[in-house]
Amino acid sequence: MIMKQPATWLVAISIFAVYSFLTTLTYFTPYFTDVLGVAVTFSGGVAILRQHGMTLLGAPIGGILTDKVGSPSKVLLGVYAIGILGLGYLLVADAGVAAQLLIALTLIMSAAVYIGRGAYYATITEAGVSRNLTASTIGIAAAVGFSPDLFQFTLFGYWLDTLGTQAYTYMFIFQAVVLVIGALAALKILHIKKKNSQNVCAVAEAE
Repeated sequence: MIMKQPATWLVAISIFAVYSFLTTLTYFTPYFTDVLGVAVTFSGGVAILRQHGMTLLGAPIGGILTDKVGSPSKVLLGVYAIGILGLGYLLVADAGVAAQLLIALTLIMSAAVYIGRGAYYATITEAGVSRNLTASTIGIAAAVGFSPDLFQFTLFGYWLDTLGTQAYTYMFIFQAVVLVIGALAALKILHIKKKNSQNVCAVAEAE
């Protein structure tokens, strides 16, 4: 029953898109060094800020934004937009990019990821999942959503071994496509929310 519900897969895609994005961010450090010619110490410092600084700030900000906006899917749409734009820039960036720009770009994209992590579980309510099915739905959605751990590092490693620095182009295109799919899932969730709201209003008027 749960597996047949579109909401289960939409929530799973939401988690997958954000978690896949987080996985891709771990490759920024070697990309900055190998492709953009940035010093290893600089890349390492940015990685520390990305991993530890944004972890502490991103998720709480994501929760606050979700409460203020009133829609986790809308917050995720913003996360996906930032990710797509940032990856698009990196695809055309050349060596010699200003260090300040790389720091800003990394921190903004990292913050977006952790904001997304603070929002994606909340999509389960917005997708119209009933309370008695919430735990089971989250279990299935999480299993699918965190599946990048099963293949993404292996895939990216294979690309690096066989393609060298060209692998980063494949990584960023792959991730941009994943984020577009995530955006489509978020839009579908918003459509479901609107439809359910209209149904509730229709029932209320009938009574």
